[in-house]
Amino acid sequence: MWNEIITLFSEMDTLSIIFLSVGLALGIIEAVVPGFGIFGIMSIIMTITGVIFRIVAGASITQVFILVSLFIVFVLLLILVFTYSARFGLLSRSGLVENHSTISADYSNDKNNFAHLLGKEGVTQTICKPVGKVMIGDLVYQVFSNGPYLSKGSYVKVIEVDGSNIIVKKI
Repeated sequence: MWNEIITLFSEMDTLSIIFLSVGLALGIIEAVVPGFGIFGIMSIIMTITGVIFRIVAGASITQVFILVSLFIVFVLLLILVFTYSARFGLLSRSGLVENHSTISADYSNDKNNFAHLLGKEGVTQTICKPVGKVMIGDLVYQVFSNGPYLSKGSYVKVIEVDGSNIIVKKI
């Protein structure tokens, strides 16, 4: 087994080294930089290409298995490191990870019927196009506009309640 590992890396050609290294680097970039997965897709393509070049150069099945296993372990370790960092490390203090809820403490998440709000008036806290947030009394509710776009700060009235759906119109 150790002889296979030694042979795997000592007899590796330049193209295999380049493709595998670039594949690893792109994998790290994909884990750090938010995007559309371009780096991740290129990482997979480069890694597979590197493995194929190693097979063409004369690797045994055992060597290919070892190489693929090492990359799987690397990816799992990378995921663990970034998960830990996102919770407790440098990433937790960066803009890549959102630590705070966007919903304020006074936001109503009441699953009960909101019939008691029928006819009440409030002020939009966000833009309603058609969904937004309205402060009625001391609580903020998620509402639906029955008409056009409502800008922030518009005065509205609850005209219909359907279970937990609150429909408002501009007044």
